[in-house]
Amino acid sequence: MRQHSRAHQAAGFLLGLIDGESAERIRARTGLPAPERPETTAERLRRTWTWARRLPASTAL
Repeated sequence: MRQHSRAHQAAGFLLGLIDGESAERIRARTGLPAPERPETTAERLRRTWTWARRLPASTAL
């Protein structure tokens, strides 16, 4: 399971702004996981929201 703390998300976003070779080197030194493929991210978000369609909005929030 992926770690999705705010610090990891922020670091992942910032590493996405630099070239790939430098980002890989920084990830290796800091122990951050490799970035998710866009398809994996979309699937994770799709699974999260499929159950919410069957609930009232107040419950989902």
